[in-house]
Formats: sequence, C-alpha cells, structure tokens
Amino acid sequence: MSDTTMDQKIELVNQIRQQYDRNRSDLYRREKLLYGRDIDPEESRIFPEGTLRLRIFAACLLFCMVVAADHYHYSLDGKTAGQLFEAIRQENTFVEKAIDYLEKIESNGWQAPS
Repeated sequence: MSDTTMDQKIELVNQIRQQYDRNRSDLYRREKLLYGRDIDPEESRIFPEGTLRLRIFAACLLFCMVVAADHYHYSLDGKTAGQLFEAIRQENTFVEKAIDYLEKIESNGWQAPS
C-alpha cells in the first residue's frame, strides 16, 4: 500500500496549514501597503463575505413557493407551476444543447478560450 505513516500525514497537513497561514498573512500585509486596507486575517476567516447561505435560503424559499402554488392551484405571475417547470426544463435543454455544440466544435480542432 503506502509507506507513509499516519504521523507523517498529520505532520504534512500541519506544515501545509502553516504555509497557508503565512501566505495569507503576507497577502494581507501587501494589501494593506498597496490599498490601505486594514483587515485582520483571523477576522475575515471567521466571517466570510460569501453569499452562499443567502442564495441557498432564497432557492429553498422559491422552491417552497412553487410547491405551495402547485398544491393550492395558484399561479405565480400568471403562470402555473407546470408552466414554470416546463420553462425550467426548456432552459436546461438550451444549456445542454449549447454544451453539445461546444463539444462538437472542440472535436473539430477548435479550443474554447480559458
């Protein structure tokens, strides 16, 4: 299997974390010098500025609204839940067709820009 022991793996993980922390500290120091930002690296790690939780909450809320509208036979913006599901299905079909089209182009030698 592997000649690496668990202690060596733990030591490696700790070294990687220490290097990551040093890199973050260097980055924040450079940002402060260049842009005048005074951000504490520990503070930004505890309170990330991402909106993932908000987006997940909004998606769940919208899903519940569509399910409730379907159950009680309401319409949202003049559209029934079935019409909304069909619009989502058509949108996904469009994306799938676009991906297939790009794959066909790439198979002919053209590479998509990165």
